[in-house]
Amino acid sequence: MWSSLSKWLLLGLIVVHGCAKKETVITPAVAQHQLTAAEIDAEPLAVLPSGFMGLLRAEVPAVASSSLGPTVLALANQWAPLPANSGFKPERDLDRIVIGLYSMQGADVAGVAIGRFDPHAIQRAASSNAHTPSGTLVQSPYAGHLLYTVHNAGFCVLSTKTLLIGNETGIRRSLDRIREGRAIRQLPTWTDALLDASKAPIAFGAQFKPGDIPDSVAQQAPFLADLLGLRVLGNFQPPGLNLAGSLGYATPERAQQAAGEMLSSRDRLLSMTMSLLMGVMGIGQPLQRLEATATDKEVSFVAALDGGAVSKILNLAAPVILSGAAGISAH
Repeated sequence: MWSSLSKWLLLGLIVVHGCAKKETVITPAVAQHQLTAAEIDAEPLAVLPSGFMGLLRAEVPAVASSSLGPTVLALANQWAPLPANSGFKPERDLDRIVIGLYSMQGADVAGVAIGRFDPHAIQRAASSNAHTPSGTLVQSPYAGHLLYTVHNAGFCVLSTKTLLIGNETGIRRSLDRIREGRAIRQLPTWTDALLDASKAPIAFGAQFKPGDIPDSVAQQAPFLADLLGLRVLGNFQPPGLNLAGSLGYATPERAQQAAGEMLSSRDRLLSMTMSLLMGVMGIGQPLQRLEATATDKEVSFVAALDGGAVSKILNLAAPVILSGAAGISAH
C-alpha cells in the first residue's frame, strides 16, 4: 500500500529517471586557481552543477528534534555510506543538507551537507574498515579529491565544514567545477524561497517540461499530469508534518481541474477501504487536513499529516525507495 506521502517521496527520482539523456563527454580543463576549502565553505552551493530539475533542503536540527526525527535518523544511520567507526553522527554533526536533482547520464544527484566533519578520521575509518550498513565502501581519487562510494552513491569531503554528496556522476561533475574554476553559484531564481531557512525547516521544488511526469505516476495521482512546477515548504508543528505549497500548470483551466483532482485524492485516502488497509498494517490515518485552491495557473495547497503515521510509512517505504534509487543510478 502506497500513501500519497510515499508518492511525493518517489516523485523526484521517478521524474528525473523518466527524462534520462546521454551526456556529451568533454575533456575537463584545469584552472589556474582552484577553490580552496575556505572559499568552498563561504559559498558551498557554488560547487553544485547548473541545470537543476529539482531541489531539496533540510535543516537537520529541526528534523532531528521533530516527531519524525528518530525514524529519519535511524534510516540515515542505516543507509549512510560511512563506516561505523568514522565517528560521524548525523544528529550531532549535520546542520543543513541541500540536494539537487539532475538528468545528466540518467537520474543524477549532487548535493552538499554542511556541518562538522573530520576528513582524517573518515579516511582512517574507510581504510581500516570498508564495510558500511549499505555495502562495501570504495575509495577512488578524482580531480584532486577522494570519492567514497557504495553502489554508485556516496560522498567526498571538501573541508571540515562541507561534504559533497550524491551519485558518482553528480559528485564528479561538481568536482569538475572546482578543478576548472567554474564553481560559482548558478541556482535558478525559483530556488530562492526554497533555500530560505526562516520560511520553513524543509523545502522541495522542481521544474518540469511537458511529458516529464510518467503516465504511471499521473494515473495514480491525476493532479500531477501536465504539472510544470512544484514548490513545497514544510514544518514539524502538530500534528507532526505540515506542508504548504503550489503546483503550476500551463492554463487556468488545467489548474482548476487539478485542484479538484487533488481533493478527490484526499477523499480516496480518507475512504473506509484505505483506512481499513492502513489499520491492518498498523498505520493510523496520516492525512489530517488537505485543502487546495486554484488561482490563475497555480494550485495552492496545505496539508497536515500525523507524525506517527508518517514515521511508520517511512519505515515501510524506505527499503523500496532506496533499492529503487540504487537500481536507477546503476543504469
